[in-house]
Amino acid sequence: QELDPPPEVTARRLAVLWELMAADRPLLVVTSAAAAASRLCPPEHLLDNYLQLTPGQRLEREALTKALAQGGYTPVPLVEQVGDCAVRGSVVDFFGPLLDEPVRVEFFGDEVESLRRFDPTDQRSQLPLPEAALIPCSPVDLSSAAADRAVKRLRALAREESLSTRRLAEL
Repeated sequence: QELDPPPEVTARRLAVLWELMAADRPLLVVTSAAAAASRLCPPEHLLDNYLQLTPGQRLEREALTKALAQGGYTPVPLVEQVGDCAVRGSVVDFFGPLLDEPVRVEFFGDEVESLRRFDPTDQRSQLPLPEAALIPCSPVDLSSAAADRAVKRLRALAREESLSTRRLAEL
């Protein structure tokens, strides 16, 4: 049984997949045979869960926190590694696969007031950013719509295989 790779490996794979999709010219990817043979998420997962952030943008803080949850980000007290996110009042920190450093999003009401990089070692804000891209850090779609689709597929498969819902509960 294959174990899941570490979060930073998964994040790097997602970043490479994003770069391949976004590139306007062919790119060369050098990797191992094992990595090339591993399954990737459908490109639609990245496209459907992509969020571009800019200062002045109207966006509810809850919409951003929902996008982070659906993207597989792990809520932590302090953001230190790729895949982490933290919410403190009107501030949301996250460290996405496309980023070299985490981003601090400051809200004023339902508006992105500022975007800043920050150092994960001391948590101090640094230079302001004109924009930040958010893609999932998990190859699995964790949205409620995806969960509903999965349940429907399982029920249809159970009907095809003549399994009762009672039998499914036992499994």
